[in-house]
Amino acid sequence: ATEILSDATQIVAYIFDNTLLDSGPLGINGSGVNYSYTYSGRVCLGLSLSTTASYAQVQGLVLLGTSGEAYSMAIWSNPIINTVGTIIHVSPTVTGGIWSMPMLGFTNTGRIGVHGCSTGGSILLTEPIVASNVYTTADVAVIITFGSSVSSSGACSSGIINSEKYRGSLDEFRLFSRERFWSDVWDLANP
Repeated sequence: ATEILSDATQIVAYIFDNTLLDSGPLGINGSGVNYSYTYSGRVCLGLSLSTTASYAQVQGLVLLGTSGEAYSMAIWSNPIINTVGTIIHVSPTVTGGIWSMPMLGFTNTGRIGVHGCSTGGSILLTEPIVASNVYTTADVAVIITFGSSVSSSGACSSGIINSEKYRGSLDEFRLFSRERFWSDVWDLANP
């Protein structure tokens, strides 16, 4: 039953094993600029964003950013520097559009920061301090850009996430159209 629920609500899954192809049921493939793959991924290979010009993105996520629609995501990150960088940036268009915001990244103090938006403004959460050069999972209960920070705009454009570009490796990204249970988090943390 758990696998059926996971398959039915998984929007995209990028394992970054030498490809930006979606291994999920919808086949929403990614694209990118100046990225490569590293043999030191969390599981097999990982996506390497080693320069300030590196990023990968996915388009066509129509319900992400829609009021009242639940979503959750998980990704493994291995930052070169743990006080710099937007890991996930969300906007309605490639150039940002009428709103955009860094959704997941690092704060100036080395914590993983999560930035959400509601009608009341920004919702900000932080996780414990993360070590550099070690894979850590970020599990967080339209366009997603990995490792880039388009100019943020709109009511929720600013927050706790350092807006500089992320440098490091990423692996095993999953986006779901629902909130997840602890059993789901366990499965994602132990691939």
